[in-house]
Amino acid sequence: MAKQHAVDVSGIAGQLKFTDKPITLIRAGGLHTAGCEVFDKAFEAEINRLLGKVNVSVLEIAPVFGAVIHSAHRYFDELPPQFLSNLLANAEKVEL
Repeated sequence: MAKQHAVDVSGIAGQLKFTDKPITLIRAGGLHTAGCEVFDKAFEAEINRLLGKVNVSVLEIAPVFGAVIHSAHRYFDELPPQFLSNLLANAEKVEL
């Protein structure tokens, strides 16, 4: 399953033309945050084989916080430091 998932991700990277330079791949979702060493190692080995050296990390906060920050950028001319520090401190408390 891990190898097939890496093939799928590689296909998407190809469609987006992300294959000619190093990329950062953020892993999120059940399989990627479960901490299954067998899946993790197989996925990362296959994705690196297919795309070259990929910087892989696992999402540590719920994706909705990125949407909140994006929306705040549209509302504020400059994000208040208190807003960001409050948001990120509380984001770490939310379980994925």
